[in-house]
Amino acid sequence: LWTRPTGGKVDSPPTLVLDPAAADGLALFGCDDGAVSAVRLSDGALAWRFVAAPTDGLAMAHGHLASAFPLPGSVLVVGDTAVVAAGHHTDLGGLHFFALDVATGAVRGRRVV
Repeated sequence: LWTRPTGGKVDSPPTLVLDPAAADGLALFGCDDGAVSAVRLSDGALAWRFVAAPTDGLAMAHGHLASAFPLPGSVLVVGDTAVVAAGHHTDLGGLHFFALDVATGAVRGRRVV
């Protein structure tokens, strides 16, 4: 029905957030560019985008340049909170975890491991 350009590779299906009280649902997905995005299911319009990568550094990953802190495509959603993790390993700049408001992308919590 629609397509949405991204800043890099998306490695897995998005997480769909369907709220019976809301007029529109969202698709949340992480990307190799170090960001997580939420788009409206009805038309693919960007609802919000959050850059979780702490730097703009790039690294080679599977033959292409990507953020040194990529996010997996599928996002964990618990209630009205999305939990994302950016990074490869604790010894390579750490793993950067964020709790985000599903509707707005506002940061509710952060932890670096």
